[in-house]
Order: sequence, then C-alpha cells, then structure tokens
Amino acid sequence: MIDEISTRELYEKSWLSEIDNRIDRIIILAMWITSIEGESHPQDIYTQTRLQELVGEPLFNFLFENVDSETKNLYYSGIDSSWRCSILISDGGTKFFCDNCLEHDTCDRYSMDDDKSNKVNNFGVEREEDTESGGHCEDSEDSCRSPGCYRHTSPTVAKNLPRFFYDRVGKIMKRLFKYLELLFLDDSSFDDEVEKFLAVSGNLEELSFQDKSICIASQAEKNHGSTNARKSCVVLFKTDRESPEIIETCLSFVSTLGKDSDLLQSSRSLGYICVKYCDETDKCDVLCRKINGVIRNKFPESCMFCRVIKVYKLFFMELSFTLCRFISQISRKKYELLELMSSIVNNTSLLYQLLLTESPWIGLKNHIAGYIVLPSSYSANGKLYMAKFYLRNFYKLHSALLKENDIKDYLNDIMLQLIASKRIMLYLIENDILFKMVEFVSLTFKRVGFDVLASVSDVLEKIGEKGIDHLYDLLETMHRLLLCSTQKFDITTQLHRVLFNTDSRLVRLCMAIEDMEPFMKGYCHPEEEAAADKVNDFFAHLHNILMPFTSWCTNYNEVANHVLKMFVGIFEILIERWTLDLSPVEAIEKLLTIHNIETTKFSIFNLTQRMFIDILMRSVMNKSLSPALKTRIFRDKGMLICVTRAAIISLSFEFNYKIGRWMKNTPYFDNIILAYRHINSAHYLFMQDFSALQLVISCLDSDRALKYLILNFFPTIRGKADLFHSLTSILSLSDFDDEVGLHGLIALIYNALTERHFIGKLEDYTLYLMERQLIHILAFEDRSYVDLRSRLYMDRLAFDFAYSSSNILDFGKLLSKIACLRKSQKSDDIYSLVDGYLNFANPFYFLNNYAESREFFAKLCAAYENKKCKFELPEIVELRDEFTGLNDFIFSHAFSALMMDTFFKWYKKAMKNANNPPDLPMPVLMCLCLILKVSKNPDINWQYRKELHYLFGRQTELKRRSIFEVIIAQRPKIRNPIINSIVDYFIELSEIKS
Repeated sequence: MIDEISTRELYEKSWLSEIDNRIDRIIILAMWITSIEGESHPQDIYTQTRLQELVGEPLFNFLFENVDSETKNLYYSGIDSSWRCSILISDGGTKFFCDNCLEHDTCDRYSMDDDKSNKVNNFGVEREEDTESGGHCEDSEDSCRSPGCYRHTSPTVAKNLPRFFYDRVGKIMKRLFKYLELLFLDDSSFDDEVEKFLAVSGNLEELSFQDKSICIASQAEKNHGSTNARKSCVVLFKTDRESPEIIETCLSFVSTLGKDSDLLQSSRSLGYICVKYCDETDKCDVLCRKINGVIRNKFPESCMFCRVIKVYKLFFMELSFTLCRFISQISRKKYELLELMSSIVNNTSLLYQLLLTESPWIGLKNHIAGYIVLPSSYSANGKLYMAKFYLRNFYKLHSALLKENDIKDYLNDIMLQLIASKRIMLYLIENDILFKMVEFVSLTFKRVGFDVLASVSDVLEKIGEKGIDHLYDLLETMHRLLLCSTQKFDITTQLHRVLFNTDSRLVRLCMAIEDMEPFMKGYCHPEEEAAADKVNDFFAHLHNILMPFTSWCTNYNEVANHVLKMFVGIFEILIERWTLDLSPVEAIEKLLTIHNIETTKFSIFNLTQRMFIDILMRSVMNKSLSPALKTRIFRDKGMLICVTRAAIISLSFEFNYKIGRWMKNTPYFDNIILAYRHINSAHYLFMQDFSALQLVISCLDSDRALKYLILNFFPTIRGKADLFHSLTSILSLSDFDDEVGLHGLIALIYNALTERHFIGKLEDYTLYLMERQLIHILAFEDRSYVDLRSRLYMDRLAFDFAYSSSNILDFGKLLSKIACLRKSQKSDDIYSLVDGYLNFANPFYFLNNYAESREFFAKLCAAYENKKCKFELPEIVELRDEFTGLNDFIFSHAFSALMMDTFFKWYKKAMKNANNPPDLPMPVLMCLCLILKVSKNPDINWQYRKELHYLFGRQTELKRRSIFEVIIAQRPKIRNPIINSIVDYFIELSEIKS
C-alpha cells in the first residue's frame, strides 16, 4: 500500500510538472488546425462548437486523465455545489438561475428567507422572464458559505476532493489564466510571447485525442498552419455604445466574407468585427487606414477604430470565451474549487485589467467578469480579496468613472456582490471606505467648480453632457454602496473612530457646497426649463449621496450627537458674525429678518440645515439627544432661528411664487418649484422644512413666531413694519386686504399643527405616516399596489421602501385595513378607500403642490357633494415633550389674533355683499375645529380657558356677536360642500364643549 501511494505521488508530481507543456500543445495545435483553413471566414472557423471540440474537450479529458472513479463521482456528485440560484430583481429584465432551476419554472421569492436575502445580479445562466420581481439565494449572515436555493439545498458537510486532484485543477487554472492575461498585452508584447510558445511547444504528435480526425496529417499541413497563423487580419473594434448605423457605414465599402447582419450580431457580444482575414500585412494596412479615415472624418465622436493584428491573436481572442467557460465549469462544482479559483485570481492581474485598463474589445472583459471574477466573489475569500482590491485602488477606480470607459458595469456588479455580505461590508467600513467616499466626492466637486454659492447650472454647462454622465456614474455607484451600508453594526472602537472621522469630513463637505444655485427676483436663465431639470437632477444625485450618511448618524446615538454638536458650532460662528456688536434684542430682530427674497439672493437647495433638522428630529424621536444639545437648540432663540433659516426662506419663496406675488411664472422656476413641492423627487427639501416649521411654532414664543413667518412670507411689508410693531397693527396694513395670502399661511400652519408624525408620541411613527399618506393618495384616486408603494414617503433613503421587510409587512396590513381590493381583468388590481376614512382627509394635505391641491380639492368637493364623507379631524396625537409648546401656540393670543383678523376681513366683505357673500374662510374654520377638539382635554381646557373665552366670546368687530353666532347665521348661504361639512363639525364640537 505504501508503495502504491509513493508511486502515485511520484506520478502526480511528474504529471504536474508537465501540465503547462501539455496545455500549450493543446492550444497551439488548435491554433494551427484553424489557421489551415485560411480561405474560410473566421465566423465559420471559430465557432464555439469547434473551439470546444479542439480545446475544451481535450482539456476536460486531460483534467481527468488517470483519475480514479471515486474522485470523479465525488466531483460530479453535486454535493457542495457552489453555483447558487440567483435572480436579478428588475422590471422585465434578464433573470439568472442555477443550472438546476432551468428544469423548473422559477425560484419562489416567498419560499426563501427574505431577511437574509440581498438583491444582487449574479452571473449564471440567462433566461428571459417578463415578471416584475423574483427571489434569489444569497449569503447567510451567520456563514461564509452560500446556501443553495430552497429547491436545491446541499449537505452542510461535504467530503473534500483528494489533494492530487485539487492541485491538478489549480495548476490547470493557473496556466489558463496566463493565456487570458496575455490578451491584455499590447500587440508587440503579445506577439513576442506567442512566438516563444511556438518555439517551445514540443511534439504535437504526442497529444492523444479521442477524435483522431482532428490531427494534422502531414508536416506540410503543419507548416501551412504555422504560416497562416502569422498572417494578418483587419479588425474593427467597437464599444457597446456605438450605433449600428455607424458600423454599417464602415462596412459598406469593405468586401467582407459573410453577411453584414451576421457580423453586426456577432459584434454586439464580442465588441469587434474581423473585416479582412488571413492576408498580407501590407494589404491589411491599406484597408485599416481607409476605415480609420472614414471614422475620423465622418464620426469624430465615435470610439471605434481599426487595427491590424496577427491571425493567431484573433484565434486567442475567439478562444477566450472557451477558456473562461472551462475555468468556470471546473470551479463551480465544489466550493473548495471556487475558493481555489478565487485565490488564483487574486494572484493574477485580471481584476486590475478588468477594472483599471482599457481593453480594445468588450468581449474579453465580459467573459472574465461573468465567468471568473463575479463567480469568484461568491466565495468568502473571493469577497475579501475583492474588498481589499477595492480599498487599495479606491481613488483609481472612482477616478476612472469620471472618464469614458467600460468600468461602470463591472464595478457595480462587483460592488453588489460585496455589499451582499454583512461581514465584508463591515470590513470595508472599518477600513475607512466611508471616509474615502466623502473625501473623493469633496475633491471632485471642488475640481469641477461646485462651491459655496456656485451656480449649479453654470457648472453643469461647463463640464458638458459627457462630464455630467460620468459624474452621475460616480455618484450612483457610491449610492449603491451607501444604501446597503446603512444597516446597523455592533459599535466597536474601530467603528466608532471611523464614523467620527467620516462625519467630521461630511460636515466640511456640506459647508463647502452651501447655498448653491442662488437666484433672486427677476432671475431668468437662458435655457429655462432644461436648466432647471439639470439642476434638479444634480440635487437628486447629491441627496442620494448625503442621506445615507444621515442614516449612519441616526443609527448611533453618540455619532448623531457628535454631528449635531459640530453643526451647532458652525451655526454659532454664523450667528456671531451676523450679530456682532448688537444687543440681544437687536440680534434676534436681525436674525429674524436677515434675508429678504424680494431684494437679496437666496438658495432653496441648502442641504446642510436640512440634514441637521433630520438628524435632530430623529434624535428626538429616539430619545437620544444630549441634554446640553437639547438646551442649546430648543432654548436658544438665536440658534433656533439660525437652524430653521433655510426652511423659512424656501417656504417663503414657494408660498409667494404659488400665489403670484414674487414674480411672473417662468419655466425655470416652475420646474424648480415642482421639484421642491414633490416629496417623491426631492423630499429632503419640503419634508425637513415642514419639520422646521413645527420647530418654529413650538419653540419660539407665539407672537415672535408669527412675526417671523409673516415678515418672511410677506417681505413687501418690511419697510412698513418690524418686530416691534404689534401683530394687529401689522395685519392692518393694506398688503393684507386681499386675504388670500393669509389663508395660505393659516392653512400651512394648520398642517403643521395636525400632521404630527415626527413630533407626536407614537408607538410607530412610520405606520402613522404611512396611514396618513395612504388615506390621501387613495382619496385622490384608486391605485394599484405597486403605484401606492412607489408614492409613499417612508424613509430618507428611497421611496421604494423594499429595503425594509418590516415596512412591506406593515404596508400590507395597513392596506387591508383602510382599503378594499377591486379585481380588474384589463389592468392591475386596484385599491379603493374604505368608507369612513375619507372623513379624515385634510383638504390642504397637498398644499405643497398647487396643481395636485386643486385637483384633489375638486375631487373632495364632489365626494362631499355626493354625501360620501363628512369632515372630521383624526385623533389628535399627544405631543412629545420637546414640542408641547405647540399647544401654547394653538391657544395663544397671537394665533387667535391672526385667525380673528382674517375672519373679520371676511365678515366685512360678507356684510357688503349680504345676498352673495364669499364662503367662510376654510383654514380658519378648520383651525377653530382643531382648537375645540384639543380643548376637550380637561387639563388643556383649564390651562387655556382665558384664551378660549377671548376667541369664542363676543367681538366688537362682529357687532357684539361671537364667531359661533356668525357662523350659524351664515350657514344657509354656504355653497361649498366641504365648508358646509366643516361647519357641521364645528357645531358638533361646540355643543360637546358647551
């Protein structure tokens, strides 16, 4: 037995030493055989069937030469197969299946563990599927191994392959990888290497093929094949971005051996077309110059070019697919072989060549990516190798995205594999990947010109369309990584250090791009609509980069407080600069009126203060805000005004533009406003501004808060009134004779008082916010499941909130509670609002969108007219401790004065036109209903009873009548069905109160 083992070991050592020569002879023989057929077209010579016969099958035979049956059976057993089932999640896109799944229909998404699954594009076997989404198999968080799909599971313990066979596979892989690396050499270096192979290839007759007919019959044929292999070809190289028309033009004057349609089809996957084959070099040079001249003169923007190469270079190019597929096939059967391939890949230049070099043809990179690099990332070591490569070459990789090349798709696919593993994601983060990203974005922005007060539209125009595309490629690639990096990890000293450093750099980035795209009244961009679209698109990409960092902050209390403290420090410097040498009273007055949209430049794209508000609100909801910060922010009036400055400026601009008081509408501002109003395109603006408004009316004293709003929302009164005038005297100005503006302001305040998703004591604010949105979306129109989900604002990261399986479950439960499903044969099933929930619809819910608000209001009127609903306030959510000042505002003399003044203005008009009076002011009525409902709380009623008596008592301006009496008297004249229902509700609440 010992002698047998020794003999086998000696044989295997001898066998391993001959592997390189044997593989060389197989490949060179195949090259000579194909070169003999020089008169044929390469499409007929280099078919995959033929190359598989000449190279693939001999390599498989060679792999199992003198291998015992037990080893073969173990290899082919399918036990511990590494080839996982994976499906690309997309709309009607390509799906990928494991080999076994090809025999079935599809993997059932809901039969797998959704919590452990990650949507990644794994290269497997392609199959077209017109389905909206599907499932996949992916890494388990608790294991470095990848389980099979639920249909095709494998034993957890598998027997390893014998060492001799493992070494044999490794040796073969290494030699084949050398051939693949050769293809990235320049033509001269490649020719030198191939000539060395030809010189030392040995006796080809020693090869043993099962099919003897493929052997070369004579020395003359061998010489003929060798001569032809050294002849030349003309190859037209193209990218996958070239149009077929350009290629057809280049081929129109070339006498090709084959149909142009076949060539075009072949070029789509290979990235090149052989337009002249096996000819003299001089003749090939002439044709090559002619084609390049046509490309240069007719299509100067094209990336196509012609090159003269040797026939044997074309052979190796065609052979690359066979070699890649062979390596993939032998490695995917056993996980240990997949790990082996990963380690060998790590010791080659293939990953570098794939991502950091320009290949003249896309086919090679596609083959290496799909059959080698991505499959190797399925293994634990493969992921780690690639993560290290990514970190080591981070700046080079992302710099490459800013140029014209094919790196984006390959890098994205690799990144999707890496972020699917929580272990690798943590490794990347602990090795400063987040800091590198912020640093690189900062440097890139500075280089192209994005700076404080920079005109985004001018910068984008300067860098051009291609530059914009490359910049967005960079930001989108980083966004994918950031989106998956927001999962929460156990805090460690290293992670703590990394996050603190990253967030410090993030704050500096935010301050460096503050207040971009400023404009002022009368501004007119020459391109108007197109310029606005580009600006909005840029800020959407910037939002997608910054917001995942905000999630990081709110995942960790110490980090959130650290960021807020840095921002507060910056705001303190600004306040000191603005209020230098002023008394406290003068300082507050200046801060409240520091900007005027009528006379100064301003920007609505201030993401720094929006980020601050977001982190602050989340910290309040998480009860993690430090006492020192709570005191500094909520009790320092100057600080509060400073952090809400951007919100008040933007809300003021939007408000004045909407009611036509700022300037005549233009396409540029129409589109800018559209992005601001629509939370599903730029939700970080309006949503955070809404929270800032709630901060203002909760934490400033009511009189000062209202003056702050009025002096900014009605900037034309600045020269006539200031903070030292009484609110009543300010409202008496002729600027308010047309009460439309006041109605709009009161409606906005009403929304801030009632929509309490972030400021109320809720067990689940997400569920509450989801319910409020669903009610109004379905009140607007019946919609499908997919449409409803796409319209919900659930998180700062994305509106398609599939990232959270809990959100999906909550959404389904909530939908079944408030909506009923209606089947449809012609379209998707749609949901309708259940009777009763329409009562809770807020007529001003879509106040941020003028067009939607009008349409929603009209539909709501029709519903009230048809008695399908009646006005009713939803349950009033109890306020968080930090926002109890909202009750002080609701029952304040200042707010009562605002509503009374508006009501008095209506009353005067109604008395002048008693037969056809204007409708009662709806926002005031709704606020009165809110006051009555909140006052049902005995504690609140007692605390604010003096103000309640003032508000509902008899008024001199109403001829010694109360608001209640006036409303009752006006009721028969009401024409608007919504107002009529609000009055009914007001009377109901008043009777309860009495």
